[in-house]
Amino acid sequence: MKRFIREYLLENWNLKLIAILLAFIIWLFVRGEPGPERVVRIPLEVQVSHLMEITDEQPSMIEITMRRAVFSGALFGQTLPTCTIDLQGAGEGAHVVDLTLDSIRVPTGLGIEILRVNPARVTITLKRIP
Repeated sequence: MKRFIREYLLENWNLKLIAILLAFIIWLFVRGEPGPERVVRIPLEVQVSHLMEITDEQPSMIEITMRRAVFSGALFGQTLPTCTIDLQGAGEGAHVVDLTLDSIRVPTGLGIEILRVNPARVTITLKRIP
């Protein structure tokens, strides 16, 4: 057993250590690269008061451009990000809502970074229910 350790592990230990260090440095460079960008359609949810209704046609889906650290195929079986607009305290009339990166809810643990939202704003008209 001592002979095995001496021959295979301790012989040329400095070259083996350099090889491990180089492999670690290459791994850091590869791991640090940003992932590819993808454009994904996600649902747009509008929350309104039970006394109001939406009168105009509003988009049900929006497009986001996102980057994920590692894409393992598609996002099958995983929860996609969602966009929710809260207009529960809004009154009657037209409301222009800016869709920012902060309005997108991203599930934790997926390593997703949102880059762009399209459209950047939507107009929602509310009317009081009689």
